[in-house]
Amino acid sequence: MSLLKKWKLVVLLAVILILSGCVTPPPPTPSPSPTSTVTSSPTATPQVNVETLLRSLAEDKEFSFGYKAYYPLSASPTMSQLIGIGPKAMPELLAQMNSSSDPQYRKSLLFIIAQIDDPRSEETLISALKDNDLKGLSAYLLGNYLYRPASGDYNKPESFIRDRKNVLNSLFPLLRNTTLYPIRADNFEARPQVGDLAIASFIRIGGVKNFNIDQSKYRWIGWEIPELSESDRKDLLKASETFYEMSGGGEAYPPPDGGIKGEIPPDNKNVTNFTVANGTFTFVKEKIAATKNSSEVTLNFTAQATLNCTKILFIQIVRITDSSGTHVYPGGPGGRMAGRATPDGWSLDRYDDRTSPYYGTDDTGSDQGNNHNGRPGGDDSWMYDKPSGFYGYKFEFETCAICAGGTDLGKCYGCITWGFKVNDDGSITPSGEGKSDNPSDKFKEAADNWNGQAGNTAIPRAGW
Repeated sequence: MSLLKKWKLVVLLAVILILSGCVTPPPPTPSPSPTSTVTSSPTATPQVNVETLLRSLAEDKEFSFGYKAYYPLSASPTMSQLIGIGPKAMPELLAQMNSSSDPQYRKSLLFIIAQIDDPRSEETLISALKDNDLKGLSAYLLGNYLYRPASGDYNKPESFIRDRKNVLNSLFPLLRNTTLYPIRADNFEARPQVGDLAIASFIRIGGVKNFNIDQSKYRWIGWEIPELSESDRKDLLKASETFYEMSGGGEAYPPPDGGIKGEIPPDNKNVTNFTVANGTFTFVKEKIAATKNSSEVTLNFTAQATLNCTKILFIQIVRITDSSGTHVYPGGPGGRMAGRATPDGWSLDRYDDRTSPYYGTDDTGSDQGNNHNGRPGGDDSWMYDKPSGFYGYKFEFETCAICAGGTDLGKCYGCITWGFKVNDDGSITPSGEGKSDNPSDKFKEAADNWNGQAGNTAIPRAGW
């Protein structure tokens, strides 16, 4: 047999043995594993080292403005590669955020983190709202990345990728922030107010159709860095605060014409009088809600002229229950309103940043646009409320007239109960109203909880 034939026979025998499983070919020599990699398939995409990209980012940390919907800022190639790696890059991105003292580098990192679909992204953005170097960009990014509705229905929280309530609660305190915040890109620098950036996020999160604004005029909201006139700011701020109320209920903001003075059209009013031991409540509500998901009410109290009080205001408690039966609170589950809630969900109805317990007042107890203090033998006291919520929300209220000055300081002159439910089509089903001369046990418990939380702004109590 020739030498060539012998080699052919050896090769053939080896193939037969391998196919039969008797001989296993040696494994390939493993290649070193980088710190972090991005792969779209096992064979096609080259591995990318996060540390290398971060070093490149430190030298090229400028992002540029874009003008496409959902993409108002444009990433550099290095930033795009880091975004493409996704959650695997998060540990090193977060470590760099915590260790760097370079504001622009940290802004670039925040920009990248915002576009990675990972729970840590939302946590980082919300945490950055407390950082002077990052709060403006964070306020803007919270409303512009990964908050696009998944199913096209802007009215349902479950259609959003992340926790919309959590984001709104975190942004709300910044809506009135007038600090000028620099956002730099290449040789161009914008200096919008922090509040304007937060307003833009509110409207992007909620969807323009949920705001009573001119859509053609504000089509840029969320697409470009906002530059608002004072008139624009006033209108959009009102719309944002109204949307916040709709997202969780709570104390209303001032109506255009002062509540009791005719906010509800005469042909749409349902008026009920409730006489209690110390005066008369006049409760006015809409017959049919003019705006879906909300119920507009005004409450007037005419006190007996013989009472020894120089100022009568209202204290209100509320219980808000969502469609799953969970109690919800403006300010979120970690806020002050939730922190003072009773075990069954009742809490004094004041936003987290308010220190006066009286409904509608400023922190000194003075009137704002949605309340008016009255006195026996003089003006009536009145308040305005327009609570709103998502489909399935149930609102329950107990509102009491309290003496806030004079000999009767701390006395309760009477209370009413009221509420409603938001139906699946956004219409309102009112619950029955009731009256009492004295506050309920749940009202007293909620007041105790406020006093335990409030310190020197505690509710004065006399006889209840």
